[in-house]
Amino acid sequence: EQIRKDNLAHYLQAALKIKRPLKTPLRLPKSQKKICGAPTPSIYHTTGVEADFSLVLVTETLVNNTCAAEAFVCNRVPTGRPAVGKIMFNTELLPLPNGSHVVHERNINLAIHEIFHTLGFAKPSYRFFLDEAGNPRNDPFKIIEINGQERPILDLEPLTKRLTEHFSCPTIPGPLLENDGGKGSINSHFELRVLLY
Repeated sequence: EQIRKDNLAHYLQAALKIKRPLKTPLRLPKSQKKICGAPTPSIYHTTGVEADFSLVLVTETLVNNTCAAEAFVCNRVPTGRPAVGKIMFNTELLPLPNGSHVVHERNINLAIHEIFHTLGFAKPSYRFFLDEAGNPRNDPFKIIEINGQERPILDLEPLTKRLTEHFSCPTIPGPLLENDGGKGSINSHFELRVLLY
């Protein structure tokens, strides 16, 4: 169990670096009685949480639902950066590994995927993206016309530059975003036909 937790933590620590850490513990106003749909833990009102980001994890059993998990930001610091996020795992579609490395890896990949939604890869967060110097960017979410169809893209450097290099196509305006599925999928995932994740 500990090895599995460490693998996820190791992956995220290697993939992410906080450029401007919070200088004080993460606190919420006493008037905020609920966070992420649940009573706010008292530590958020007293000493605060020694973290740059806090994550609330819940499980539900949703029968006849095709969603294995969903994630969103519950609270932001004044700059718009996520402070508290929530991930709900649907136990109906999230089997226990029971010794299966394949199932375990699928569950870990799902958790990583949902964590990235809480950290900013979701339509509501794009307008809060900052540049390398910490200044607000122009909203990178755009609707453009491709082959006679309006399509959402995320025009964001250095992502767009890396995409043009990868596909050897200097005119790519940015990665296509998903335009199908429910409200949790549209505009908050790369287009599955082009980029798997």
